[in-house]
Amino acid sequence: MKKYQLFIFIYLFGLLQIKAQYPSPLSPPRFLNNYSAQAILNDNEQAQIEQRLDKFEQETSNEITIVIIDDINNDEPWHYATQLGEAWGIGKKDKNNGVVILIKPTQENGGRQIFIAPGRSLEAAITDLACQDIVQYEILPAFKQEQYAKGINNALDVLFGLAKGEINEKTYRDQFHQRDLGSGIIALVFILIVLYLLIKRGGGGTTMGGRSTGGGFFYFGGFGSNHGGFGGSSSGGFGGFGGGSFGGGGSGGSW
Repeated sequence: MKKYQLFIFIYLFGLLQIKAQYPSPLSPPRFLNNYSAQAILNDNEQAQIEQRLDKFEQETSNEITIVIIDDINNDEPWHYATQLGEAWGIGKKDKNNGVVILIKPTQENGGRQIFIAPGRSLEAAITDLACQDIVQYEILPAFKQEQYAKGINNALDVLFGLAKGEINEKTYRDQFHQRDLGSGIIALVFILIVLYLLIKRGGGGTTMGGRSTGGGFFYFGGFGSNHGGFGGSSSGGFGGFGGGSFGGGGSGGSW
């Protein structure tokens, strides 16, 4: 009996230690928890994103939570995001359908970091490879241009589609390849037209300067989400996280 009590005590003590390493969710409960001193989102952008997340939870019960924080205690982003999801219980307890989007916008202590961590039950739909593509193609190009709301909203477009089963990892990647091919064809046609005009005019000493696109921002427009038009605060229907669990999946990057 004493051994059993000791085991419970050690377990509860360890759980309290884990929770102590992370900030408490903001009150009243919300899906966008911004602890950063960096003004990467204005009030209207935060309200619009919160409203999208709240509506998505009401429609699907999935809890996608964004945490913006300046210091992750020298931890690895994947571990911090996963353990924070566990400590907060993001997702429904019987469904484990939470997602943590961790954003560290400061250069100090490990640099600027982003990580997407899906809950256990969403790992099959929101795979590690899908998270990697979302980070690389939807988030980082926008973040590098300091267009943080744009990067977050485009990432949410894809996450919503994956979680609902409207798309999967393969169809998402296929659309990328088709879009890249289309962009390449358009660029080639443009170059040929310019060359034709230069030759026709004699080309007298005119040169074309190359311009790097810097990685280019690809907008995934297949979900028809309207990111504008929101004002004011969220509907306030969210009552708090339900006790979801995380298995350590996901992917991230830095900028």
